[in-house]
Amino acid sequence: GGTVKLKIRAGTQPGTMVRLAGRGIPRLHGFGKGDQYVRLRVKIPTRLSHSQKVAVRQALGE
Repeated sequence: GGTVKLKIRAGTQPGTMVRLAGRGIPRLHGFGKGDQYVRLRVKIPTRLSHSQKVAVRQALGE
């Protein structure tokens, strides 16, 4: 258990699978833990301030 901080690379798409080596459940009859896989979900805000809208447009090159 616990919290893990991930660094997500720029351009990573929603639905991407990320492997957390050694962060899974303990291995059956073995040593250590397996890997945990995380699927990234991106939630797009529905309300943005004017300055946030400007920042998004700049980021998209509009």
